[in-house]
Amino acid sequence: MASKKKTEDNKKMLIRSVKDIKKKSIKISSVEDYYRAFIHVLKIENKDLYGKEHFWIMGMDSDGYVVCIYLVALGAENMVKLPIIDIFDTAIKHKSRNVVVAHNHTTRKKPEPSQYDIDFTNKLYHRSKYLGLNLIDHIIISRSSLESEESIYYSFFTEKYIDFFEQDITYQAVDDVKDILDKEKQDYAYDMKIGIAKKLLNLNLDIETIIKATGLTKKDIENLKNK
Repeated sequence: MASKKKTEDNKKMLIRSVKDIKKKSIKISSVEDYYRAFIHVLKIENKDLYGKEHFWIMGMDSDGYVVCIYLVALGAENMVKLPIIDIFDTAIKHKSRNVVVAHNHTTRKKPEPSQYDIDFTNKLYHRSKYLGLNLIDHIIISRSSLESEESIYYSFFTEKYIDFFEQDITYQAVDDVKDILDKEKQDYAYDMKIGIAKKLLNLNLDIETIIKATGLTKKDIENLKNK
């Protein structure tokens, strides 16, 4: 019964949080606050999902009030493929000014970032500026945080990576950044169509039907058949 009550309490907390977000009454001003918001969202999920990597964004207005918290991707592969412009889409729609992103480590107990995490955050930092957003931190949540009451996480802001990104020119927004973002979106849409076409081929549907369903060319589908 105690476990069930805790689950119900967590659900009530989430409902209150959503209502508070709509009322713009949650103000977050510290790295620890960022972490606690994200770990709360993770802990109220079904435990079966703890083994999957989550990637979230929290959007805030210029005064620090939370306007949205949402799950961008579930599973490391989905996070890698998602176009950056889509990652920030909801934050933009909610008129966010500042954003914090977060993801969890599913196996490693230490929250230190991988080289991919660093490069990806660097890219996010510079692309967010082009889109009128300010990426102020990336929180990595340790698997150990789910197994204890300790706050075990990594903050790119605390570790001075955000300062480093500001000076780094690797992903600085240039004149063709819109073309880069558009191409990412197009590539993602194409990959999705290819995935659908593969499934339809496995169902032995004819090429003309697959063309109508996906918008792909005959050559695209024939190439898939020959692989």
